[in-house]
Amino acid sequence: KVTILQYQTKISDLQHNAKELREAIRAGKRVVSELNRVAGSLEDASGWGTWDILGGGLVSDMMKHSHLDDAKSSLNNVQNLMREFKTELADVNMTLDIQIDTDGFAKFADFFFDGLFADLNMQNRISSSKESVAASKRKVESAINRLESQLVIESNAITTYESKIVEIVNTTE
Repeated sequence: KVTILQYQTKISDLQHNAKELREAIRAGKRVVSELNRVAGSLEDASGWGTWDILGGGLVSDMMKHSHLDDAKSSLNNVQNLMREFKTELADVNMTLDIQIDTDGFAKFADFFFDGLFADLNMQNRISSSKESVAASKRKVESAINRLESQLVIESNAITTYESKIVEIVNTTE
């Protein structure tokens, strides 16, 4: 016969797991938020890149690179947040393999060989980076969804064990 103490032990383990799941979910949401910043900066850079291709000149070039710098800065934050997220995932026995293409941030050729072909090449690199960021975001969101599903399972199990304790207490009175 299962005792109240055994149920309490199971509840304690489940509560610990639920805490780890919540920490992983929070870490994943921070990654998604920063990936959104990267995507926004890349989108802005892409818009200025289109203008640059159409002959926007130095101003459009500078604006494009300003947004690329913003994207690169946010990407550095993403890498740090991703390390935290992967650590939290390890705590719940989950792994995630994500690589983000950052080749879109090559300034040298664009500034010094500024012309239609260099601008088109840069625009292709920005587009490739946008696709990579979007794919990474989908993977992180998928992991968060799995974590949230597991958290629901853990929470339901806690409720079930708490109900069983109440039943034992009520039948022994």
